Amino acid sequence: MQSFFVRLITLWFLLFLFNSALFACDDSSAILVTDTNNGDGSFTYVFDVCIEHLGLEGHPDEFDFVFDSGTVQPGFTPSSVFTSGGDEYVGSASGSTLAYVTGAFFLLHNSETNCFTATITVNGNPSIVTVITHAGLSAPECNIEIDLNIPPCNITAVDATDITQCEGTAFSLSASVSGTPANALTYTWTAMPATAISNLSSTSISDPIISANANTGTTTYTVTMDDGNCAVMDDIEVSILAFSEENTPPCEPVGIADNYLDTKNSLTVQPSLFKTHLQINVATFNKELISLIITDITGKPIYQQAIKSNQLQTIQFPNELAKGLYLVQVVVTGQRLVKKVIKY
Repeated sequence: MQSFFVRLITLWFLLFLFNSALFACDDSSAILVTDTNNGDGSFTYVFDVCIEHLGLEGHPDEFDFVFDSGTVQPGFTPSSVFTSGGDEYVGSASGSTLAYVTGAFFLLHNSETNCFTATITVNGNPSIVTVITHAGLSAPECNIEIDLNIPPCNITAVDATDITQCEGTAFSLSASVSGTPANALTYTWTAMPATAISNLSSTSISDPIISANANTGTTTYTVTMDDGNCAVMDDIEVSILAFSEENTPPCEPVGIADNYLDTKNSLTVQPSLFKTHLQINVATFNKELISLIITDITGKPIYQQAIKSNQLQTIQFPNELAKGLYLVQVVVTGQRLVKKVIKY
């Protein structure tokens, strides 16, 4: 009989060593939810904690909160946890350590993971707390280290207004935050589709310019704003509309009536993408003087002259003329004819 008990104890000991190696670092977890400066030299911390119990190791269990400085105050909550089934872990504070200990050898929870919220007040200002699960066992303990001095995130992205713009016009995006950044903000812009990022004058400033040569269509630009402590993001949807008489405002030409007409055989303008000059011809049945007006898309005239019809005219522009979309307009027999061109 004695040898049976010796063998039983030996078997239990081997089983304990084997299981100890398995639960050394398990599914236990702990995170800091809030920290509050009480203004009296103490700080109150709230943690969400999940503890995986032992299996059938036949050993009392313990988990600890060990602060690197300060003294844990009485009045922590909860005072005990996992009270059902006789597996109660009772908390006790000593110096900078709060320990929760159960005296049960064979835990009825048996490898379950249970969670709770702990509120702990510490005299002093510790910078780190280590949550030690299965503290004091012969196997390596599972240590969860939490930094207590991470400053809170004090910034929020301000929702930018989505933009609809006409083609051929440069315009800017704008990103900002509310709140007080911990440090100077850095900006990182991305685009979807990714190729549209080449339209931006910069990907690292708050208000990049979208090129006048950007293609028509819809692009989502995303900006990440980082103050070195936390990062916030905002999306801006940009729709660039093609210019045509079918379009509704804001891309309908200013000052052109509903009977807008674009007769390709009457008005010829080349090239449609120009740098310094245009060649213009107005075809009519008879030679006559035609009033030529070239405007930007707001309707502001930048060139005006009477030209002869049925005769190729070359119009030279200064290099400093702004890049963008321009409208070449003539009136023939009471009809206004318009061609669009782009200065690059």
